[in-house]
Amino acid sequence: MDFNRGWAAAPIKIVFLDFDGVIITPESSFRRIGPLEAAHPKAIEALNYLLSETGARLVISSTWREDYSVEELRKLLKGWGVAAEILGTTPLLDQRSEEIQSWLDECSLPIGAFVILDDMTDMGHLASRLINTDFETGLTMSHAVAARDLLIAPGDQRSDKEPSWPLLSPRDSTGTPIRSSMVR
Repeated sequence: MDFNRGWAAAPIKIVFLDFDGVIITPESSFRRIGPLEAAHPKAIEALNYLLSETGARLVISSTWREDYSVEELRKLLKGWGVAAEILGTTPLLDQRSEEIQSWLDECSLPIGAFVILDDMTDMGHLASRLINTDFETGLTMSHAVAARDLLIAPGDQRSDKEPSWPLLSPRDSTGTPIRSSMVR
């Protein structure tokens, strides 16, 4: 018996995620996991807050997608402590906004809302969905709250307060929690 017949899939929420200047900052790039930079623990906590509050899924828009497969990116994000389903990556085109729009156009899932986390500002017609981070500091809790508000429709359940720290702790490649004091 097909229980899904006649039921429309619930719209999903998407976070388009850049890495450099969002979850990787100059401070965190001095800390290495093998040959790779580590994500900033506070940025990962803010990202996990956003994802847990909204149930959003990730699409990687970072240039890292040029060098790593989707599966490698999943493992990398998991190693950094990101708790989310990763749907894939945007295609490689001339501009980030074109890449995101192309992914949206080709997606077969119903999309209820999306947000772009990026330190670049040229998002063209998608600028109203951009949470613009600073390359030096990356994603902050203020950014995460603003992104949450873009993803949550009026009437949806959500917390109106910022969470107390820590949330889901980012982890190194061995699974050991990374503490902010460990990042220099």
